[in-house]
Amino acid sequence: MKKLLFVFLFAFIVVSCARKDNSVAGNNDIKTIKIDVDGCEKDMDISDMFDTSFFRIIPLETTPESLIGGEVCQVFYRNDRLYVVEKMAKGLFVFDDNGKFLSKIQSYGQGPEEYIEITAVSITDDRIIVFDQFSRKVLIYDLDCNYISQFSVNRNLPALDIFAIEDRVYYVSKMEEVRNGHGPYRLSSTNMKGGDLQKHIPFDTATVWPGYTRVNGIFNNISGDVKLMYKRTDTIYSVSNEGARAEYIVDLGDKALPEYFRTNMGEARKPENRKKYVDGFSKMFETKDKLIFHFEYGILPKSDMKEFNEMAAKDPKKAVVWMRTEWPTIMYYAFYDKNTGETTVTNGLSIKWLGRYRTGFQYCDYPYVMFVEEIYEPYSEKQIDAMEMPNAGYRKAFKKAFLGKGEGDNPIVYVYKLKR
Repeated sequence: MKKLLFVFLFAFIVVSCARKDNSVAGNNDIKTIKIDVDGCEKDMDISDMFDTSFFRIIPLETTPESLIGGEVCQVFYRNDRLYVVEKMAKGLFVFDDNGKFLSKIQSYGQGPEEYIEITAVSITDDRIIVFDQFSRKVLIYDLDCNYISQFSVNRNLPALDIFAIEDRVYYVSKMEEVRNGHGPYRLSSTNMKGGDLQKHIPFDTATVWPGYTRVNGIFNNISGDVKLMYKRTDTIYSVSNEGARAEYIVDLGDKALPEYFRTNMGEARKPENRKKYVDGFSKMFETKDKLIFHFEYGILPKSDMKEFNEMAAKDPKKAVVWMRTEWPTIMYYAFYDKNTGETTVTNGLSIKWLGRYRTGFQYCDYPYVMFVEEIYEPYSEKQIDAMEMPNAGYRKAFKKAFLGKGEGDNPIVYVYKLKR
């Protein structure tokens, strides 16, 4: 199960370590986060971050109506419900705390109240907000998936992702994208009817690296604002309905990717350069007192690829999933303490409370973290008994979730809870 340690994915935004952007309010109070890759610890146990009294292993019910069928791209855990977004089925599926299917949004098409694709989803206290970049519309539903309303998004407004804060929708653009009539802004917002357009975080078009600055996600909202960071920049923004401000600068020292490689993706990904520089962060996650970064640096030794080669020979499909998250660089994690200003870096992360098993931070909805496991082959009771697990209750829940499940069934979702 050693490889499962590398599946830690801290949810939600891909970032990098390039230029400062001091063009928004509040930049006099910017804090610097220094990440020393050379000072890496070989093993770090983060069990004390978790509420060990809480865990869920939830087998999602498989019926013709609830079949997910493709790759999950977003997961939310709200009020003992799982909201699962899957792009191939073009749907959002809702399950209760036991995995029972409750309802769904699956109205793709080009007619009224329909969408061509689910580009991104944001969930507030009482609404589900779906953005479709192809038909340029936002659709709003209640938490039971009942349609409420929709509005069109101006085609001059560039957007790849969205998030909502109270009664406003925020549109996250490609950093280099400038459309006629909109101007060079990384972020825009409207009210829930598409009106009252506001523009945030301007950028200099002369210093942007074209085609290489897309956004991969959004931070959790844990204190009334949303943390936002763009790929291959070093600035973390704090966004609220009062505006956007630069809050942190990430300093990787001599491991920061030189400017030349930012317009030469092929060069940046060459093994000799991946051994020298951090090519951006994969994801980042915020808790009450920490910022947690996940990034890749260096190349796995050939001896460590033996497991992958054996897997590829036996089960190519499973190997592809493994390759997406682990191939072939070394995973690192940096923990920034917001109280002390200190940062700890490790490439040997573990949660000993969980017995080093199914410990992924693949999706985050603070204070909950989730890991989705696709089922490729059924487990036997003997196999489960041989697995290292934290306690008898966890093993019992694991058996209940997995026994009788096989390929073609909906995935299993693990839900853990961080201490507040």
